[in-house]
Amino acid sequence: MLSKTDSVLFHKNLTIIFSDGTFEKIYFEIHINNKLIIEPLSRSLFFINNSYNADSIAYVRIHNQYRYPINIDSLKVDNNHIKIFLQNKNTIEPDSILNIKIKYLSFKKSLNSGYLSLFTNDSNNQKIKIFIYRYIN
Repeated sequence: MLSKTDSVLFHKNLTIIFSDGTFEKIYFEIHINNKLIIEPLSRSLFFINNSYNADSIAYVRIHNQYRYPINIDSLKVDNNHIKIFLQNKNTIEPDSILNIKIKYLSFKKSLNSGYLSLFTNDSNNQKIKIFIYRYIN
């Protein structure tokens, strides 16, 4: 499991000596702004498809801005009409993007929905949930 302490770029103990001979010890850390950028930012995908017999396709992109790899430990979809295709391997290297192709197969004339859940080794984003819905009229 990765933690927020993995974001420490630099740390140092300093002793500041003042002109009167007194001193003060200071410890400081510089942290980098690590994060995963998940697109769509709203964490929801809306398929608009007026064609009754056409599949809908969209992508979820996850950009790893950490200095270390992030693993997608598992993927789960709660609707059997939603198919997931990984474009890369399950590890997102630093400053790399994972593309997840999502295909909605339902031809039911109505509002159809489901969730994509991704489980990672990132302590800040252990579970990423994306709402997926499609409307056919």
